Amino acid sequence: MMAIDPDLYGASHRFARISAQKARLVMDLIRGEPVEKALTTLRFSERRASPMIRKVLRSALANATQKAGLAGEDLVVYRAFVDGGPVGKRWKTRSMGRAYPRLRRTCHLSIVLRKAEKKETPRKARRGGASKAAAASKAAPQPAAAPAAEPASQGSTE
Repeated sequence: MMAIDPDLYGASHRFARISAQKARLVMDLIRGEPVEKALTTLRFSERRASPMIRKVLRSALANATQKAGLAGEDLVVYRAFVDGGPVGKRWKTRSMGRAYPRLRRTCHLSIVLRKAEKKETPRKARRGGASKAAAASKAAPQPAAAPAAEPASQGSTE
């Protein structure tokens, strides 16, 4: 594939016989997801593009496994995009000698994976007076604002 960066692993399916608009709906579901979750999402998606995209994702995973020995839980879908391909133009015969065009759309499915970055888990607050005091100062109630003066009525009797 086009992976210039050695930490990126990709695969593509060119000339897929589905419109780019329909394939993009499925690609949007997996962009940025871990590979294992993306495969599960595609497995249970009922869109027609799902098996095609799942096949490309498994191919990109196989490329990453072969080149760098990475497993699926170590990878994330870095880029997932769909480009329009050539359009085959056919003619549908209609009544009274007419013909309507039929556009057979194709697209190019591309997926790029990269190694997932480690997310640090937030540390728990230390047991001590300093953190309790800081939490108490943040949670202290704000003083209530003074009530606004009531406007004088126009028809007052004095």
